[in-house]
Amino acid sequence: MNTDLVKRTLAFCDREGLLKPGSALIVGLSGGADSVCLFRLLSDICRDHDITLIAAHVHHGIREGEADRDERFSAELAASLGAEFESVRVDAPGYADEQRLTLEEAARILRHRELERIRVEKGAYAIALAHHMGDQAETVLMNIFRGTSPVGLCGMEAKKDHIIRPLLFADKKEILAFLSENNYSFMEDSTNSDTDYSRNMIRNIVIPQIEKEYPGAKAHIASLAGDMVKWRDHIRKSAAMLIDYCGKQNEESESPLKVDSVIISDDSMTISDDAVIIPVGLYLRQPEAIRGELIRRGLDALMPGMKDIGRVHYDMIHSLFMSDASGKSVNLPKNLTAIRNYDNVLLKKSPGSSQTPPEPVSLTVPGLTELVIRGEKIVLSSEIIDIHTYNKKKHDFFQEKDYTKCLDYDRIESSLVLRTPMASDYILLNGGKKKLLSRIYIDEKLPREDRMWQGVIADGSHVVWAFPDRLSFGYYVTEDTKIVLKITRLQTEQMEHGGLR
Repeated sequence: MNTDLVKRTLAFCDREGLLKPGSALIVGLSGGADSVCLFRLLSDICRDHDITLIAAHVHHGIREGEADRDERFSAELAASLGAEFESVRVDAPGYADEQRLTLEEAARILRHRELERIRVEKGAYAIALAHHMGDQAETVLMNIFRGTSPVGLCGMEAKKDHIIRPLLFADKKEILAFLSENNYSFMEDSTNSDTDYSRNMIRNIVIPQIEKEYPGAKAHIASLAGDMVKWRDHIRKSAAMLIDYCGKQNEESESPLKVDSVIISDDSMTISDDAVIIPVGLYLRQPEAIRGELIRRGLDALMPGMKDIGRVHYDMIHSLFMSDASGKSVNLPKNLTAIRNYDNVLLKKSPGSSQTPPEPVSLTVPGLTELVIRGEKIVLSSEIIDIHTYNKKKHDFFQEKDYTKCLDYDRIESSLVLRTPMASDYILLNGGKKKLLSRIYIDEKLPREDRMWQGVIADGSHVVWAFPDRLSFGYYVTEDTKIVLKITRLQTEQMEHGGLR
């Protein structure tokens, strides 16, 4: 056996930390030249490192008899080298139609899904894929042509999550030479020459033409990808430090703290399962590279993998930070929305159809009233109190003012309801002046998307109590009051969709 490629592969694996002695490793074996080369190389390397190799083959449900041939070949190769073999069949054409994907993309998604399932079932530490230098160059060019940020120039990584790529350093010519010199057979995929597939077009037409003018271009593109990974990691480290240190002040100076040239301020970026808040001031103080990383971190928290996110979406979100128009929003892929509020930009998952305002509920007097608003259960207890009892206990009621309101019962014109706000709602201010509730929310800088989810007790369009603590002047208890309605908010239960904020 020609051992040069074996030695170089081992050196690359050692440098990138791709091997884990004493464990199991899945290798994707399609039967093609690249995967056969990888499988044979790893058979020798893993044997010497006490790693159990498991071959996994995915039949995509295309190419009819040719795919069956590849499956048989892969099974026989695994058996000849004493490796366990797993094969699974998927319907890539059906999945492509169902999800409105290209056949390439559908096959890739299903392949990775099944390989990961096998990895978990077998308790393997990683999945080894046979991507090489040429694949790296193709990936970078495809990202550029589609429109990418500098992150897209990183291409594929030698190690990411549970995926390793031990041949990322090797050229296709080296792989074919290794197979030829050792008389190793492999299967040819007839679709590799079909330029209707975008990657094949880049592989068979674009790159060869480029290399006629610029010999070694493929290797140079792959080297650029490696360099960009280092730049990306530095930017991400700086952004992570920014997020971690938000809110911390420099004890020796009133000026903002600086970490690796990243400006830290006392306002913070907030990340949760369904929303991300990025303060405008924090964003605008950062270098442009860090700004992009803040957006990326936010999007990735809500949409892991950030499928379908491109440069245009970064530009749309950036425009919100540069705008003074509170309430302005942009729609993003995967049902995400970015909204400019007064002092921040909110990235959030758009509410589903089940998240519609609930029907109003009449207040039970006396008794309990319940209503669920966007996942928060509001429970109110109401009771009638004569003015003499009220006067004896009003000091206690005052102490409970954050969750108890006392009203002049005789001033209520219709039955009270517990509901969410309406456009015509208003409150009487001290002095008797009417003010629309929507204007109060604007003055309090309550984000537009949250205004419709507030709880109110209303008497027609007249809001008696706007949670949490605004009571209309029109219902104040006075010296002329004879009967008092006491309403107490008993509890707030956060349910599965999160509650009011």
